[in-house]
Amino acid sequence: MKILLIQFKAIGDVLMCTPAIRFLREKFQNAIITFLVNDYAFDAIRYNPNIDNFIIFKRKMKWLKYIQQLLKLGKYNFDIVIDFHRNPRASIATLFTGAKKRISFKEKHRNFIYNITIEPPDESTTYAAIKKLQLLQPFGISEQDDFLPELYITEKEKKWANNIWNILGFKRDDLVIAISPVSPRPYKIWPSDNFVQLCDYLIDKYEAKIIFTWGPGEYHIIKSILQKMRNQLEINYEISSILQVKALYEKCSLYIGNDNGHRHIAITADIPTIGIFDNPQTCYHWLPPDNTKHRIIYSAKKGIQNVSLENVIKSVDNIILDIE
Repeated sequence: MKILLIQFKAIGDVLMCTPAIRFLREKFQNAIITFLVNDYAFDAIRYNPNIDNFIIFKRKMKWLKYIQQLLKLGKYNFDIVIDFHRNPRASIATLFTGAKKRISFKEKHRNFIYNITIEPPDESTTYAAIKKLQLLQPFGISEQDDFLPELYITEKEKKWANNIWNILGFKRDDLVIAISPVSPRPYKIWPSDNFVQLCDYLIDKYEAKIIFTWGPGEYHIIKSILQKMRNQLEINYEISSILQVKALYEKCSLYIGNDNGHRHIAITADIPTIGIFDNPQTCYHWLPPDNTKHRIIYSAKKGIQNVSLENVIKSVDNIILDIE
């Protein structure tokens, strides 16, 4: 049996597919599972042992090249396609596979492409990974308690993180807090002045060690925070992949950051997380249910600028008390 899974982007969305991939492998141990993904999100599943093959589409691709890759999909002779993404490009890719079973969520548009559709849950209350798991209902796989995402890394990244720890002079018993004040979406970025005050507070009160993480083109946000902090910190490292981010998080005590892909990576590292959200109507879609290790902070009034520093500090104090 050949199964194709589709989730073009983004890093967090791809990670949300990993519980479903895990259960598919358990159910169909001899199946050949292929994952179709964009190039920039590939690292999120690059070393996942439950996937046999990958089809990688470039994020920015000319239409001729895109059509050529679509035409190749039919040659794989997939038996089943599960479209986790359900955007126009994913739907077109599903159609071009010619698979006998084409599964996705029921929506207003493009239902004709799929011959098995699942009623989508309420996104305002359903964790994204659980939503994706519901696409496995046709195989008798029901919603499970084991719904946390996973990200696999190699010894190379672990050695790199150990080296960074040595360079920074961090010790085994230090309270190391990862701060990710970035996001590719400006409306999801908590004001940098708040992060400045938060970092100084953590250092002053807890003697915490701070390690910043960021993505491509986002270092200027880190730099602006460093320039305004009372406590001087040096960044003696560069981050070139989300695999390195995961390796750093595995060594940290706590993650604090915006609603971004790095927060999902921190969850895969099994450390407590505090996420700062801009929208109270969608934040629970990104929160593992019944899990006090992972917390979210938002304002009743939409807009991340309305999230108060006082509320974030209160949540940080509570979670550090639990850690200690």
